[in-house]
Amino acid sequence: MVSAENDASYVFLGLRRDFLVGEHWLLTGSFDAGYFEERDELNLGLELEFRSGLEVAYQFANRYRIGVALYHLSNGGFGKRNPGTESVVLSLTAPIISR
Repeated sequence: MVSAENDASYVFLGLRRDFLVGEHWLLTGSFDAGYFEERDELNLGLELEFRSGLEVAYQFANRYRIGVALYHLSNGGFGKRNPGTESVVLSLTAPIISR
């Protein structure tokens, strides 16, 4: 789930794929589909929205990772309006299953 400061929210389910591009560097592609709850300040034209993204992350030996991602959220042209929006996200990811 993603929330914005104006109480808009996006609940989604999606796919992610990591590609190792160095000993500790990962490139991750993602695609999600979900429900977007609009607000007056952020109207994307439809409740069904799709999010695609690309993340670059550094993974430490303990499998924690820090990364930066760029996402695009839009309804893919299924709505009468399709303004879309972009976001840049800084993330810290912790493993929940140890090896």
